[in-house]
Amino acid sequence: MLERLRALGFDMIEISESAGVIPLERKGQILDEISKLSMDYIFEVTWKDSERAKSPASMFSKVQEAFDLKSDKVIVELREEDASGRPYAAREGMPWDMLNEIAGRFGPPNLIFKATQTSQRTGLILEFGPAVNLAGVPVNEILTLEMQRLGLTPETLGLSRPVEDDAGSPASKFVYHLIKAEHPIDQTTLILRSGLPKRTVQGALSYLVNKGLVRVVSESSDMRKHKFTLR
Repeated sequence: MLERLRALGFDMIEISESAGVIPLERKGQILDEISKLSMDYIFEVTWKDSERAKSPASMFSKVQEAFDLKSDKVIVELREEDASGRPYAAREGMPWDMLNEIAGRFGPPNLIFKATQTSQRTGLILEFGPAVNLAGVPVNEILTLEMQRLGLTPETLGLSRPVEDDAGSPASKFVYHLIKAEHPIDQTTLILRSGLPKRTVQGALSYLVNKGLVRVVSESSDMRKHKFTLR
């Protein structure tokens, strides 16, 4: 099958467990076959069935496994309906605790959210910013999506520009997202949340402050202690 796909000109394979679990050993064999054909690959992690919805830890482990297997990015496929079976509202019903945890651990630039519903995409743009990676977009909705990214729709009007516009490092973008998700926040907490070295976090904070993307605020109870928040 892979040889046939290569002959047809395909150079990227999506590996997904939406139809069934693939044992780790078998995944390794598949990757060996893909490598021999000089093809690239990307893993997709699905969040559809009720059991997985009840266990976010299974999502984290699957995403981590995909990165351990050297997937450049990981697709996170969302369910088309909320837990009650109703279509998503822009922000209601979305599993934000889980999504923010995944984004916090792995960084939004490394994830692609497969969201087939307009309301899902709107919510993701509002939560993670205009530069969030999205998939599953119908061709006839691409123009609307780009207008949302530019803040030209009622839902996203006035949306702040993404940190990516300033060509910061991946660490700076990651730290910016953490501040956006939980601010004000101090440096010690950022180090714990990000898992990055202290010097890397300090460099990212210095960059973000100099660019005017975040600002430093002092605690009212102790002016010597500082936290970081959005501009």
